[in-house]
Amino acid sequence: MCPFITSLMIPTGVKASVGGYLGDATPFANLMASISDYTITHPNVVNGGVLNLMKDNILYTEGTLFDMFFRGEITLTPSKGNRIGVVIEKTSDRGAVALIKNTINGLHADGGVSVVGTEMTGRIVGAKALIKDGVAYGSIADLTQLDKPIKKLIAAGAQSIALSINIESDPNLWEQYYQGKLPNPVGALEAVVSHYVVKKYRIPAAHAPLVCEKDWKVNLRDKEVFWRAGEEAISPAYLGCILIGLSRAPKISKKGAGVGIGDVSALVVPHSACGGIPVFECMKRKIPVIAVKEIATNLNVTPRTIGINAIEVDTMDDALGKLIEIKEGIKLE
Repeated sequence: MCPFITSLMIPTGVKASVGGYLGDATPFANLMASISDYTITHPNVVNGGVLNLMKDNILYTEGTLFDMFFRGEITLTPSKGNRIGVVIEKTSDRGAVALIKNTINGLHADGGVSVVGTEMTGRIVGAKALIKDGVAYGSIADLTQLDKPIKKLIAAGAQSIALSINIESDPNLWEQYYQGKLPNPVGALEAVVSHYVVKKYRIPAAHAPLVCEKDWKVNLRDKEVFWRAGEEAISPAYLGCILIGLSRAPKISKKGAGVGIGDVSALVVPHSACGGIPVFECMKRKIPVIAVKEIATNLNVTPRTIGINAIEVDTMDDALGKLIEIKEGIKLE
């Protein structure tokens, strides 16, 4: 019997009603995984601050690799116990560095996560986040500062790279984000940082903000935030979720016996965010795309606006029902 492989894509920085906060799309991803042999998704869907509660059969695949997979350029081989290298942006904040190292040690002690070492950049990367018309964006001064530390970590045996960089942002943006009024201010730039690493080194990577505990306390102490942002108010140890994810990230191969695009049975996306390489590649290959209206975003890229024949459903429950129909080859009338 052929394996049943599904995929879930929820863009970052677009105020997704599910998947727009740390880890809040994990329950839906886990339900998809419960009816699948594997579910392929990207870090934005399951990263949960200090937590990453994704099921073992979720293939944690960075966005650039996600696109390459759907173009048929790579295959994914499930893996566990990957060795991770951690890049820290240059900082004089000893507390932030201590938090990173305590997070690494804690996950090694409690979860067996293997980190080959940490390396600091020679100068700051200089990232600054902005939001315009409800969409997150920003600027980065010098991504090449990541190169030397990454090369050292790969030489030391790292199979994936965790990145912890400070992204400058207006505290007022965070205040509105925690109230559910704006998208994650740093989400778009986090994607740019990890894309740079993956494109250049062809190695799994993910980013977690370098957070000063003092600033975190100023923003969140004694505040009850929008419920979907609750995990972010527990701890500033955001590196934890990507260490867990990267430890299980699939191995990448141009040609291999792993999971390929031809094995995918369906892709699930927000109804208003149907653009992007995975959707168009699925259309080209006649792989069903399920567009879920319940997962709202501030975009307007619907099946109708881009002229694709997607399966349009109202709720995440409906999407799960459609996946079961596809899996079993039964269509309810």
